[in-house]
Amino acid sequence: VLFHGDESKLGSVAAEAVHLLEPDAYWAFHKGLFDKQPESGQHDSVWLTTEVLEEVVAETTSIPLEDLLAEMKKSATIEAVNHDTSLVGEYEVQLTPTIMINDKMVTDPFNYDSIKRLIEEELEG
Repeated sequence: VLFHGDESKLGSVAAEAVHLLEPDAYWAFHKGLFDKQPESGQHDSVWLTTEVLEEVVAETTSIPLEDLLAEMKKSATIEAVNHDTSLVGEYEVQLTPTIMINDKMVTDPFNYDSIKRLIEEELEG
């Protein structure tokens, strides 16, 4: 979700590229990016730079940097991020994480019982 402007877009495009090039490394990369984030409330300054991205890629994947950068420039990778962004607008996503089950948003994504209840309701039809 592109809540943090250009940094979010850089991170999202990189994550899509990692997922395409080395799917098994996606979650390690994802966690690596989150670990590099500044403390809460410190997002006013730019923190996700190409240098930070290079560091996380080197720490969490075996993808050569030039391959990642080439994949990030492909229109299909950029379109995947744009599609996700359009879904955020369509479903009025306001926070992360957001859980959707059959086009219905879970009101509290941290409440197991509410997630389970919505899944059961959807399975019953």
